[in-house]
Amino acid sequence: MFRRIISRLKSLTFFEIFIAITIIAFTVFVVKYFGQKVDTKIIRVEIINKSWSENYNPYGYRTPFWLSDKLKVGQKEYDKSGKVLAEILDIENYLRGGEEAEVYLTVRVKTTYQKRLHQHFFKDKPLDLGSAIEIAPDQNIVYGQVIDLNSPESISAYPQKTMIVTARGRGLEKNIIDQIKKGETMVNRSNGQVVGTITDITTENTSRVYATEITNVNNTIGFRVSPTLKDIVLKIKITATQVDDRWYFAAHQNIKVGNALFFYGQDINLYYLEIENIE
Repeated sequence: MFRRIISRLKSLTFFEIFIAITIIAFTVFVVKYFGQKVDTKIIRVEIINKSWSENYNPYGYRTPFWLSDKLKVGQKEYDKSGKVLAEILDIENYLRGGEEAEVYLTVRVKTTYQKRLHQHFFKDKPLDLGSAIEIAPDQNIVYGQVIDLNSPESISAYPQKTMIVTARGRGLEKNIIDQIKKGETMVNRSNGQVVGTITDITTENTSRVYATEITNVNNTIGFRVSPTLKDIVLKIKITATQVDDRWYFAAHQNIKVGNALFFYGQDINLYYLEIENIE
């Protein structure tokens, strides 16, 4: 058999050899240029409403508890042949007040990589930063937005730092202030990790002023300070995570003097605290 092949090759003309080489080279080119390969990527996903562009909120997207409480590390989505399409590797799950949560997933997804386009596809759709994505781990349908295309397997693998943030809440009622306690914590509900703790509380006369009715004298507006409302100044020990060149608290709150801080504790929710100092 081998001798017959050698004999046949020796009998080929130069033109036949040229044609054979051309066909082989063309086949290799087509496979290399237009071919695709199965690959996996680890991405970070923010859970959002399906039509996220129509429900934009600069402080995040709210996930109802009936969905957020069902998502667990290790849940998988399978294709029709039983192969894993997506697997949840890590979860950040923070209270948002009311009946909602702020949820971020670290997910390993099965992709196809188009060599010619230098593009990964998930479920036949391009996988890009900012892409809308749909996964169904354990039959829980999740709509999200890709916020990191090259995520580590765990959020703890990002650079992290402990900070002491001084934040002011303006014009609070006494009954609210009385509920704020040292030691109150904010946690990642997925794993119980404490990400924020109130370490000190100071009460001051409120700095918030209120407009009074327009007077009859030159149509001027008067201002007053409420005698019953107070400001609170809190020191909060937080765990901040660095993504690119920014530091974040609870996944999406950019830690910077002048920015708002939201603290969702176990017994109280504090909204729009003003960051005054960072240590």
